[in-house]
Amino acid sequence: ALKRGLSEKKIRFRRKQATLVTGALFLRSLETAAGEFSKLAGVSLDVLGVENRCFGKTVTVAGLLTARDVIDAVRAEGGRGPVFLPRVMFSPAPEISLDDIPLRAIKKETGRPVFLVETMSEVARIMKGDEDLFYRRGAKNAEKKFIKNLAFSASLR
Repeated sequence: ALKRGLSEKKIRFRRKQATLVTGALFLRSLETAAGEFSKLAGVSLDVLGVENRCFGKTVTVAGLLTARDVIDAVRAEGGRGPVFLPRVMFSPAPEISLDDIPLRAIKKETGRPVFLVETMSEVARIMKGDEDLFYRRGAKNAEKKFIKNLAFSASLR
């Protein structure tokens, strides 16, 4: 749907450059998706595969990346524009990584805007400049899911 929407409409993107972060397992797939998106949208999406130094390089899933590994990789990359991180790296609100680093610390240490995303559609909305609407709605949904999951977990005890 996103691909069709980009090719059929003239969408103006406020942001022209960004970095997508992932683990080694999803790297090639994300590079393909980012390449197609970049070509259709006229923006530059760099894909940064982060090696998991915390748990070892044989752990390749994005959900087990730590903030410290991501911060170091983003700094070394030296890119510009926002950084998109896999939402699965963080706990629901408040967003804390496996190594207990909050999202705001990643923003501060990298000096770049940082967003948590699950889909390329979310990347497109933020690149377009809709992040305020996205985050207001996203935060409420994440909080509802978190509360619902807590209630379900409590009912199992």
